Amino acid sequence: DKKDLFGKSDPIVEIAKAQEGGGFTVVYRSQPVMKTLSPRWAGFDISAQKLCSGDWDRSLKFSVWDWNRSGSHDFIGSCTTTLRDICPERGGQVFSLDLINLEMKKKKKKYTNSGKINFNIVKATSIHSFVDFINGGCQINLVCAIDFTASNGKPHLPSSLHYNDPYRPGHQTQPTAAEKTAESAHSSSLRHNRPASLSNRRSPRCSTAITTAT
Repeated sequence: DKKDLFGKSDPIVEIAKAQEGGGFTVVYRSQPVMKTLSPRWAGFDISAQKLCSGDWDRSLKFSVWDWNRSGSHDFIGSCTTTLRDICPERGGQVFSLDLINLEMKKKKKKYTNSGKINFNIVKATSIHSFVDFINGGCQINLVCAIDFTASNGKPHLPSSLHYNDPYRPGHQTQPTAAEKTAESAHSSSLRHNRPASLSNRRSPRCSTAITTAT
């Protein structure tokens, strides 16, 4: 709908998610597209957790407003759908919805809509967490170091347990026989019993990002 008296509208789009206790909370607001009745908003990335609390069937309200510099924007129309319905990767087949303005609908007998919103691109991308990599077979080597305490004496004195002999390493820096055996066994185990790589395992979906252009 045209809202500006002396020109075309400056549309913005808001996305709000339904709350358990009722009502909607705005999770995204676009920049205005100036002086047009056929806006094409820039694509954006947003996590599924922020967009719909990770619930692909949670109601999402798309509202279009005519932007005003004063901050008092004029309502054009809105529609409600779910992330699952508009994401083809999850079987969604909703690509366009009517924007409805209930006030305009009451006033006009032949009212159909206040425009349409088209979902040109909606993509879902998995973002793996640290736990996903561990479950997928990723291994981490842990190196531990001992912080020698000052109570053992100054390192420049031969009587000190920390003595730095310029001709041979101190006994603290030499691995024990047990440590050598454990390291050898661990290396052998890694060579003969390597787990499947992460790319060959199916990690659970952790979070999702979508890109949307309307």
